Amino acid sequence: VSSRAIALAYEPRLIPSTAGTLIRFSFSPLFEWHAFAVSGAIPADIRQNDQKKTQTSIIARAGDWTGDLIARELPKVTEEEGEIPAELESGPPLSRPMWIRFHTPPGFMFSARGYKEVLFVATGAGIAPILSYLHASKNPLVQKRNVLWIGNRPQQTFGVFADTVFAIPDLIVHDTSEKGRPVVDELCLETFKYFPDCQAVFVVSNQPVTRAIQQAMYFAGVPCYGAEWDS
Repeated sequence: VSSRAIALAYEPRLIPSTAGTLIRFSFSPLFEWHAFAVSGAIPADIRQNDQKKTQTSIIARAGDWTGDLIARELPKVTEEEGEIPAELESGPPLSRPMWIRFHTPPGFMFSARGYKEVLFVATGAGIAPILSYLHASKNPLVQKRNVLWIGNRPQQTFGVFADTVFAIPDLIVHDTSEKGRPVVDELCLETFKYFPDCQAVFVVSNQPVTRAIQQAMYFAGVPCYGAEWDS
């Protein structure tokens, strides 16, 4: 995807994973597993004929494991430009075996389908769990999807995967490279009020941002969902 994010593509086994679920990856299955959201199908612009059922998960630099994965698999990425070489765009195989746990339990994002209109709030790679709700469909899981995306040059960082987001009519992007870092809870509440029929907020971010938004929404009487970091 870029020098700061990578998309892993894999073939589902029994049934495809659905929006709001998690999948786990590991290079050392006896010692550790890392959970990531299912982001949906490979974008049509780069999808091969034999990849119609292939699904993806977007992983951004967020620690030692993710940083090592990106450094190993995209050694030729230009850090300054954030671009990937043309020969890597079609999806090269990993340089070492990876184990995948295909049992995909629902995460908090699964609850979005219980509302007719929601506001999805994401910072950076937090857009990944939201992508599976944004794909064009005759029968969307959520009838009206509003998105607030906060990040540093998000369209350049996530490339073709960002096209799905920018195709949504009710999208608000806060590019921190141009506008600076916002007061996220105030921005989220202001955005929520902009959509008068919005019923709930779903936040995908780090713990401090999630907590700040949840608190603001609580005092405003708005249902707000986010990760709990309770394990």
